Amino acid sequence: MLKDSSGRSGTGLGQNRARAVLVISEVSLAAVLLVGAALLIRSFVALYAVDLGFDARNVVTMNTLLGGRKFANTAAVTGAIRDGLEQLRSLPGVMAAGVTCCLPLAQGTYDLNLNVAGRPPAPGQEVGWAMVSPGYFEAFKIPVERGRASTARDDPNSLAVVAISERMARQYWKDRDPLGDRVVIGRGSGIKGLKYEPVRQIVGSSVIFGAKDSTPYRGPFCTSRRPRFQMPKARFFCGCCRWRGVVRTQGEPRGLLSAIRENRGQQ
Repeated sequence: MLKDSSGRSGTGLGQNRARAVLVISEVSLAAVLLVGAALLIRSFVALYAVDLGFDARNVVTMNTLLGGRKFANTAAVTGAIRDGLEQLRSLPGVMAAGVTCCLPLAQGTYDLNLNVAGRPPAPGQEVGWAMVSPGYFEAFKIPVERGRASTARDDPNSLAVVAISERMARQYWKDRDPLGDRVVIGRGSGIKGLKYEPVRQIVGSSVIFGAKDSTPYRGPFCTSRRPRFQMPKARFFCGCCRWRGVVRTQGEPRGLLSAIRENRGQQ
């Protein structure tokens, strides 16, 4: 364009204007990209600094599907999970091991209605829930603020219990201590396996995922954690028995992957 307009002053003015418009457009676009990149980096840094309430370093997760007639009832599933966890905990270098239906930050918890014993039913009260075994809180180093987490004593023959998140405690109990209160979660929700859901006593509360009990992208979300071995039905959700195992190791877990896979294969 510059070469063609060198001898034509009349057309050169128009071409200079076109060039100026192009330069201004390019600079504006570059400025928008730089601002967008800066905001993205700032958001990433802020998100990375969020206290999630658990520690995933040196933690291995795995999916296990317990299918077939062998695992058609709760007792068989419970026995298989207990045996598998005992074998995992016996491996050198394993500090803690547990299972859950829903890993942290996964869109897997279920929203169910909540009724607090001694209070009139409140429409719209819903909380998320997940099933965990003993060792789950230890594997992710989830701090228990009050009370306790699930233990091996929480079986079908013991008192039905539940641990709740701190956000749930603040929302439904305000300044009162929820420990010792009883709740019913999910009864009447239409899920077949929760038709006979027992009244559960709150035995602990924990800070799960900091201020957010689901992913950092969702709003505040109240959750409860029920002992896996106290669930009345083995297959009441999704029609299967898929479990997520979590194993914490003393150091880098790669050296234990083969042993962990072998243990899972034996189950």
